[in-house]
Amino acid sequence: MRKAKIISAILAIGLSVATMFTGCNKGPDVPEGFDGTVLTFYATYVNQYAQSAYNELIDTYNNGQGKEDNIFVDMTPNPAGVNNLRSFLTGNSSRYDILSVSNMQFKGLAMEEGRSGSGVFVPLDDYLTDEVKTEMAWDQISESQINVWRFNSEKSAADSDMGAKHLAGEGAELLAMPFNSAVQVLFYNTEIFSEMGINMISVAETECGTGNYAKLLPHGYAEYAETYGAPFEGAKLSENDLGESVYKVFNNRIPMNWEELRCLARSFQRENPGKYGYMSEWWFNYGWSVGGDCIGWNSETKKYDFSIGDKDKNFLALNDVTVNGTSYTKGEVLNYEDMKWLRGNAAEYNKIAEDLYELPSMYEAFLEFNRLGIPTNKVAATDAGESGKETVNGYGVAKPTTTNRSREFTSGDSPMLCETTDNINSYDQGAISGKFDIAPLAQYREYEGGSVRTVDGEEYLNVIGANNWTGELKTVKNSEDEDVACCGEAITALSKDASALAIPKNIDPEKYDDAFKFISWACGPEGQTILSKGNTCIPNQANIGMSEEFNDSADRVIENQWAASFAFQNSFVGDWSYFNIETWINGWSGPLNDDVRRGEISLTKFINDYTKTAEQAISTMQIRIKGK
Repeated sequence: MRKAKIISAILAIGLSVATMFTGCNKGPDVPEGFDGTVLTFYATYVNQYAQSAYNELIDTYNNGQGKEDNIFVDMTPNPAGVNNLRSFLTGNSSRYDILSVSNMQFKGLAMEEGRSGSGVFVPLDDYLTDEVKTEMAWDQISESQINVWRFNSEKSAADSDMGAKHLAGEGAELLAMPFNSAVQVLFYNTEIFSEMGINMISVAETECGTGNYAKLLPHGYAEYAETYGAPFEGAKLSENDLGESVYKVFNNRIPMNWEELRCLARSFQRENPGKYGYMSEWWFNYGWSVGGDCIGWNSETKKYDFSIGDKDKNFLALNDVTVNGTSYTKGEVLNYEDMKWLRGNAAEYNKIAEDLYELPSMYEAFLEFNRLGIPTNKVAATDAGESGKETVNGYGVAKPTTTNRSREFTSGDSPMLCETTDNINSYDQGAISGKFDIAPLAQYREYEGGSVRTVDGEEYLNVIGANNWTGELKTVKNSEDEDVACCGEAITALSKDASALAIPKNIDPEKYDDAFKFISWACGPEGQTILSKGNTCIPNQANIGMSEEFNDSADRVIENQWAASFAFQNSFVGDWSYFNIETWINGWSGPLNDDVRRGEISLTKFINDYTKTAEQAISTMQIRIKGK
């Protein structure tokens, strides 16, 4: 997965339910005497929180840009996703000129045979003129988001370097435009954090060590010794788990590293026996931070391997390098495919070895995630060490289940939760209203001297300013004598409900141009700013979503909306949307989310027992995702 510089959706809503909403809550009637183009727009996930924003979106277009375009848009909203889009797309003619398609549906629909042959969506690349790109602020939309919606409906030739498969991602045709997006972030309970004596701040990493934050170091969570002094004005002292007088600081604009997350979660548990400090169903930010994934392309067999158990270390680029035809800039992490190519080509590796820094393997990242939920008295893996023989147990800081996540968080039983931003509104309507915020998910980050210490067999964070620990981010010199931070990348997953706008091929071709005019406006700065008022959408454009003006507006439910926009710039679809069907994960994800998470079987045994099952499922997939 190439990055720009940088799950519970209701899908099975039958035709009868979709029909029930047809004609309800639609936009205003077509003006009398209107002689332009009328476009029908089927909008999904228009729930109670988003309805007013969607209405404003359509009204603003029809009364503004639509008049200039001589277009009137008639919207049919649906409160959820629907499973009858295939019938709209493959029939003789579509009932709708513009469709909202979720990332879970997209690849399966894009593979369909339409009225005019391969593909049911109109390719959009030819419509992206320089003028359109300027109007859309195209350079502000992350490459990773655009690539989610790229797909070749026709397969490549059997003798190509990928075999007879559909290409998805970088280099494929753009079939839809990112429109309504939500991402996974870290929700945290501000009331509980305050009770724990934690100082909560929102300071950009670039501001740490400067001005009023001259003594503040770039950590997501850190403890500063009393003798170090207050890291910023107004910081309050409290006692840590060892009874030391410290300044506890949580910065919601910097990702915690792996150690900080588990230590903070355990700190909550020490005061609340039987509860858990963290909860998550998803592992993506752990694997992706170091370039790993559950699948990895094998160029020799022209298929994907199941890569959770791969112990080859990945690489951080210390200089600009090109690997296997992929260009990386300084500070980027190589993707799994290119790491494996280097590992298999010693001569090529030796040419650029000094330009690379080793990061954890996919196996190590996945093991770290799994240990969060595995109880401390149960084995997480039996071959975790360098020798392949070290046995490690779980950390036990996360609840060993994936169910009732939101209830755990909103009840206060877990103060930290990995969940998608489309939950913000529902949380704000409940008992936790005004008592939560969001931050980036954990990222692989190294600090000089390590982040943790062991006292009487227990793990605790090192304290900045105590025992000669500086808390400084670890850096290494590259060949140009520049310091490069030893960090993975902060990458997260889109919600299953994240959607894009597409044009069905089977509408009147004379409407294609006009349909794109509305899509480019709705997915551009004006449309995205309006849609985000429902607090269910993150603007496509980074310069809007990450601006102080936008995040400080009265429309925001939470203080740190910036974290959602930050995550969105570096996000991709989850494994459920890699291929055309979600069920490819069923044979192995169940045991992984149940037996492994509870510590009933070790990750080692899971890999030994289920790799073949996973690879058999993968072998039937006919999609090649460029860069993954």
